[in-house]
Amino acid sequence: MCRSVSCGQAVRACSVSRWASDSWVYSGVVGMAAILPNRAGVLSRRSVTAEVGRWTVARKPLVRVPALSIGSPAMTHTDERDRPEPPLAGDETAALLGSLERQRATLAWKCGGLDAAGMRATVGVSSVTLGGLLKHMANVEDTHFARLLLGRGPGAPWDTVDWDAEPDWEWRSAAKDTPEQLMAFWQEAVARSRSVVEEALTHGGPEQLGRYTTSSGQSPNLRRILIDLIEEYARHIGHADLIRESVDGLVGE
Repeated sequence: MCRSVSCGQAVRACSVSRWASDSWVYSGVVGMAAILPNRAGVLSRRSVTAEVGRWTVARKPLVRVPALSIGSPAMTHTDERDRPEPPLAGDETAALLGSLERQRATLAWKCGGLDAAGMRATVGVSSVTLGGLLKHMANVEDTHFARLLLGRGPGAPWDTVDWDAEPDWEWRSAAKDTPEQLMAFWQEAVARSRSVVEEALTHGGPEQLGRYTTSSGQSPNLRRILIDLIEEYARHIGHADLIRESVDGLVGE
């Protein structure tokens, strides 16, 4: 969970929304890939290639990206990489959820199929890693809806962390986890988030208000909560793009 406007020392681009006089409300993420693509057309800065199957091509040798599913809601359409596509003319809820699922799928693709070294790789002076992104997103998955929609605190392990002493705990502790642990951690958090949203939608649409209340008495509606999550994903996928290309040359949107 982003603990400040700068999101700690690790991620300075983390999106934060200020409501009324409250110090912060993080623009969290419901993020995780429903389907990791097994068909890819990859755009390299130097060439364009298209491969059918589980192989993608960039400037470096072929990179095998394993298929992955975490049981996302079924989407009517998928793109060339089997990522769910938002409906072209769906209603508001379908458009929001479809966009969110596509962002999740993209993050899973960018983080999939790497060993521990790949998950710990950094670019330039930044300390952001793919493993850290996964754990950060798992954190936001477990706290965003709990805080803003349900009005409650997060569960384990987030409720045991001293965030004042370790504001970047998820980023630093990710280096101790295996790629399999990080991916599973993220997948499980996403599944919990989906359940919360599905339950909420049985009681109303995106206009329904969450239980979180600012000091001025305002509450975000589900529409705003979902938009913030989509925005957070999009920002971090930009980080993932650069890191993954530096690891093995995998590129593409």
